[in-house]
Amino acid sequence: NRKFFFKENEITPQLIEAIAISGISRLTYENLFPHVYYWQGKKEVDCVLKLKNEILPLEIKYQENISKQDYQGLYQFNKGILVTKNYSEKHEKYPAIPIHQLLAVLN
Repeated sequence: NRKFFFKENEITPQLIEAIAISGISRLTYENLFPHVYYWQGKKEVDCVLKLKNEILPLEIKYQENISKQDYQGLYQFNKGILVTKNYSEKHEKYPAIPIHQLLAVLN
């Protein structure tokens, strides 16, 4: 196992999104979530997990400030998880969790 170290300015939202989607996609090979999708309706959603008849949309926003607009892609599903840089919020339909917590669960 090789370790990679990034400088702060090399860690971009696009890189974090790719790492998260890669980790989530790995679940398909372990048969935990047989289907992983990207969704684009009125608003895009970075990742939609499907297991039998249940879906779980994830929107990844690696940024300092979170606003209501960041949840818009999830609204079309009436549920979902917002994955953030460091913001967390307990909400019945739309919880927000920091990316490090998602990655810890995936590993």
